Amino acid sequence: PLAVALLAGEYDVSAVAPADFLSNWENELRSAQRHGLMGHHRTFAAAFERSYGRLPPEGQKRLRALSVFPFPFFATGARLSWGLSDDDQASAAANEGLDYFVRRSLLEVDGYYEDKTPAAYRFQPALRQEVARRVSDDERPAQTAGYAAYGAWLAKRGYGDIHKDMGLNRLVRLSMPALEAATETLGGVERLWHIRRLAWLKQAFGENGTAYNLLTSALPDGALLPDPATDREAAEVNSSLRYELAGLLVTRGDLDRALALYQESLQLKEQLGDKQGKAASLSNMAQVFLTRGDLDRALALYQESLQ
Repeated sequence: PLAVALLAGEYDVSAVAPADFLSNWENELRSAQRHGLMGHHRTFAAAFERSYGRLPPEGQKRLRALSVFPFPFFATGARLSWGLSDDDQASAAANEGLDYFVRRSLLEVDGYYEDKTPAAYRFQPALRQEVARRVSDDERPAQTAGYAAYGAWLAKRGYGDIHKDMGLNRLVRLSMPALEAATETLGGVERLWHIRRLAWLKQAFGENGTAYNLLTSALPDGALLPDPATDREAAEVNSSLRYELAGLLVTRGDLDRALALYQESLQLKEQLGDKQGKAASLSNMAQVFLTRGDLDRALALYQESLQ
């Protein structure tokens, strides 16, 4: 409420057009002040400092780390930003730290699980801005690393499940910048799996062009099939990437290339002994032939998939 009041007062004395004022509200709030208010409410920074200054140094540091999130985040985001380990004790410590900030009105609970425990947290934008202004250059590398690590974790959490849980759907959609940032911090097979998940999520949100670019970047033309006998995980992710890209090519009408990718995916699935994956590839190949009107070939592939 104080930020709104200060912004309203600043707008009253501003010659800036409404759209320009709102698009630059962060800077307008920084300069806004009301001399009729008490000293500790005269500017937003002064009001914020009253609460922030009462935090212990470690609390201030942790709050600054969280300011990297302009969107609602799960408690895991705090754990990763604070460098805590991945165990029950660390998760409990992260929840306790977040509740500490909620009780002091520095964070808000964004949503709850069915058992009424907090599921996600968020900053009020004006508060996050004030916290972010206090992040030092020395703190930014760790903050950026935590942000990307959260993006990688959330891609795994959301992959395949966003249609089952609309709360999760919303958080993943709002957090896409973190998921994208994670891509550049990962390497090897882990990066390929992340691209696979990210491309699937992009498609789920209707961003087929972005998904296509992600998949083709991971599978350049002429890329050789890995040998499952020497690198099983590489074979698994390459099969999955080809399967996903083939599905996109079908929607684009590039059926020849889609069939070739389905065939490569099928080859890897057979070598891996993945019967469920093999059945899915055969079924999708059958659908392509059905689209082409080749019913005999489609029927044979459906039968093989069923078998």
